[in-house]
Amino acid sequence: MIKPDIVMIETLPLFPFVNDTTLSALKSEFSSYVAASEDVSSDLSQLQFQKAHADKLPSWSETAKKVLLLQPSSAAGERAFSV
Repeated sequence: MIKPDIVMIETLPLFPFVNDTTLSALKSEFSSYVAASEDVSSDLSQLQFQKAHADKLPSWSETAKKVLLLQPSSAAGERAFSV
């Protein structure tokens, strides 16, 4: 379970889909997010948590879906340097 802090939230605009409006919404839901994540089982995945709390934390849920879809890969760099 990811337990963000305010510093982590400030780095989210590094993702192109996190604009000022989204960031503001995440900050306004922050205390509710922290409260909801207090007694979460370590067996619960981030995706399960977001699904269970989507109605109370819509901005967090939507942003988490987008972040969790990202797939780190070096394939593009490898293709650029292969001959």
